[in-house]
Amino acid sequence: MGMRLFKRGQTYYIEFKRGVKRSLGTGDKKEAQRLFKLAKVEYLKGKLVKLDEAERITVGEFVEAYLNTRYDVSALTLKKDNVALKVFVDSIGPGAALKAVRGRDIDKFKKDCLARGLKKTSINSYLRHIRTAFSWAREKELIKKKVKIQLFKKSKRLPRTLSSDEIGKIRVYSEKQDPELYRMIEFALWTGCRREEIKSLNWQNVQDDHLRIIGKGDKERVIPLLPGAKEAMGLRKDIGPVFSQIHLDTISHRFKEIARTCGIEDINFHTLRHSAATRMVESGIRLEIIQKILGHSDISTTRIYAQIYDQVVRDEMEKLTY
Repeated sequence: MGMRLFKRGQTYYIEFKRGVKRSLGTGDKKEAQRLFKLAKVEYLKGKLVKLDEAERITVGEFVEAYLNTRYDVSALTLKKDNVALKVFVDSIGPGAALKAVRGRDIDKFKKDCLARGLKKTSINSYLRHIRTAFSWAREKELIKKKVKIQLFKKSKRLPRTLSSDEIGKIRVYSEKQDPELYRMIEFALWTGCRREEIKSLNWQNVQDDHLRIIGKGDKERVIPLLPGAKEAMGLRKDIGPVFSQIHLDTISHRFKEIARTCGIEDINFHTLRHSAATRMVESGIRLEIIQKILGHSDISTTRIYAQIYDQVVRDEMEKLTY
């Protein structure tokens, strides 16, 4: 199917290919036809359409066009793209000119998010998706200058981990009261996998001694299957999901309920990943191996768990008396 001009409501649109369209921002037929002719010329050159002069593109139109190109990413990445960019559009306004977006608009976005009660880690996640979108805009020559997008600096606080006693309590209670979640908890402790990775794991990606995980950024890594992880997975099947398809929020809620019942506060399901990583360090596994298992792109992230272990050792040594 070639490019076509069509009207929806009071506005004309161009459809480049199935599912990829852009608003022309006008309801005037002659103006729309003129812009359509210009767009065909630009499109045939292998570039994204430039509406009249690229300056006319609004933030709302840009976001719509960008999301229509994200057909080759995972469903989870696309969902995060949608959420991050929707919040951004709400902050800056859909009618704002794309070419006018500056660092001050990003700062306003960050302040708006904080005012809504969002954590800095969540805002940073949004900013990464927004930064990718603006890199695309520059690549397609929709903007000339790079938009300065600074993330909040990471806290120096070490992540919370579970003690052996706390892990024991959670294991005993969940095995009896919530066997379905117990399997996920055990698997997380033996692999260090994230909540999303556990839910999306399919039997097709499992071999006898290892499994392939698709993690953040659609990066693939291989994890050896230890007996504890195999047992948590249950009976082998040929295809289909390994674990029950519980909603991610439900997994988090049920885990927190179990932790609270066991008298453990200020943790979430991701704490299991931190705990698994720290236990790997305690067990003498080399940091570069742990980096591969966890899928960290930078080993400095993995070194955090060595710091946690050092702190635990120091705390324990303080118990020494004569």
